[in-house]
Amino acid sequence: MNPEKRFGQIEEVLAEVLIKVDRIADNQGQTLDLAVNTDAEVTYLKPIVETTGREVAYLKPIVETTAREVAYLKPIVETTAREVAYLKPIVETTAQKVDRIEVETKQLRTMAETTARAVANLTVDQQKSNTELNTRLSDIEQTMNARFSGIEQTQTESMQLLREKLG
Repeated sequence: MNPEKRFGQIEEVLAEVLIKVDRIADNQGQTLDLAVNTDAEVTYLKPIVETTGREVAYLKPIVETTAREVAYLKPIVETTAREVAYLKPIVETTAQKVDRIEVETKQLRTMAETTARAVANLTVDQQKSNTELNTRLSDIEQTMNARFSGIEQTQTESMQLLREKLG
């Protein structure tokens, strides 16, 4: 091989090596920046993580207690749900009965009002009849009194005549 050809090959390889070295240097710079930024972020996040750890430690027994309470309440809630499901048709039936009772009550009120009006009318008619009857009785009494007066007078006259004739 001739030196010029070798030199051309070396030149290409050197160019590639230099490109790779530049990339490595650039990557190392980025890696260093990343490491510095990461260290700063870790320094910033460390107290937050520690506080979060303390808060998690504080909340852990509360969560456990809540989990026990939920476990305790679960059968109660399930029983209540079954009872609600059992009572729902009873409540609906009762509501229907109440609706029917309300309708019947309205009907009874209407009947009571009608009866009250009829009684009021009868009372007025009865009062009129009583007034007429009292007037007729008064007329009859006057007539009877007049007749009794006539009879008494006739009786008195008859008694006088008898006394005169007897005595």
